[in-house]
Amino acid sequence: MIKRILVSAVLFLFLFQGVSSAAESAGEIVFNDAMYGALIGVLIGGAAYLIDQEDPGTKLGTGIILGTAGGLIYGVAETRSAVEIKKGSIKMNMPSITVSKKKDETRYSTAFLKIVF
Repeated sequence: MIKRILVSAVLFLFLFQGVSSAAESAGEIVFNDAMYGALIGVLIGGAAYLIDQEDPGTKLGTGIILGTAGGLIYGVAETRSAVEIKKGSIKMNMPSITVSKKKDETRYSTAFLKIVF
């Protein structure tokens, strides 16, 4: 059972490996970061299973969920605005929240529009 999971993880590593391009959209960035996070989660879950060989499904599942969530959060943090207008094309993104502290108050903000000239 564990051999199948590890072989699948290695195959996914090679299947989702791609050539990087300079013109990635925000959706591609978030998707790639989530997939790499899931792969890292599988590797960490597999390592946890190899250390303590009880309940492999829980360890691998937890690794996948935490890795995917971490990759998704990281990918969203890379995209800073909800709408980006660049060279006549419009891209829709998921905005990230910025937290800043000034004196005694905490401010939460997000960028909804980004225009690149």
